[in-house]
Amino acid sequence: MKATIFEGANGTGKTRTAFIIETILGKDKVCWLNGKEASVRNKFLFDQVTEKTELIIIDDCPKDFIYEKFMGYLGEGYHELWIEKRGLVPIIINAPKFLFITDKIPQRLFIGVSNTHRYDVVKFPLYKLQ
Repeated sequence: MKATIFEGANGTGKTRTAFIIETILGKDKVCWLNGKEASVRNKFLFDQVTEKTELIIIDDCPKDFIYEKFMGYLGEGYHELWIEKRGLVPIIINAPKFLFITDKIPQRLFIGVSNTHRYDVVKFPLYKLQ
């Protein structure tokens, strides 16, 4: 499974496009995470994810965001996601898709085949209306 990365300057419509995708899929099938706070070291990172979640959107990923830490969720044959919720028994769900939204992707992400085949990048150019 590949993840998608929306890349572009502020105001180019990345998050708006993600909201449109959410509207099409349905709010109950999309989970939003704050990229500035998302860390795979946090065992409760996915505690907002439910059995219905089909897409996890990690919005506002900073320039130093470590996409490589999410590779374990993006490999071939990866079909399940283990969810730990505070005070509840962990659950296993079908693996959702991932969408990362950022202003800038670090170039190191595209070094090596194991990295590049895990991500599709959609670039949002900055246009000025005249």
